[in-house]
Amino acid sequence: MPHVLLTRPESSLLALFEAFSPLEERLGEHGVLKFKRVFVTPQGDEALVEVFLEEEGLSQHLLLLVGIREEDLIVKVSPFTRPIVTPGVKTAVSRLAEFLRRQGLQELRRNF
Repeated sequence: MPHVLLTRPESSLLALFEAFSPLEERLGEHGVLKFKRVFVTPQGDEALVEVFLEEEGLSQHLLLLVGIREEDLIVKVSPFTRPIVTPGVKTAVSRLAEFLRRQGLQELRRNF
């Protein structure tokens, strides 16, 4: 599954996601990517982002997981959802990582 590793934040995910707002982006001529809402654990160490994708006649609902680990932070498709890995799924992971970079984190590695 595609994932991105970023530097570990100094604050909790609650603070990082304060700037989150729903997003809708066109994917090509007929596709769409929507970040609908985010759910952060009370401890602030994990977040789930609800995503809707439509591309080339395929519609998918999925969750992206953002998790603080011992040495870094990971953005990946949640194991609660099993989407077909399409270019749109990879774009969703990438866009969420871009949001986190705008919050001050640095990208360490990506696996697509």
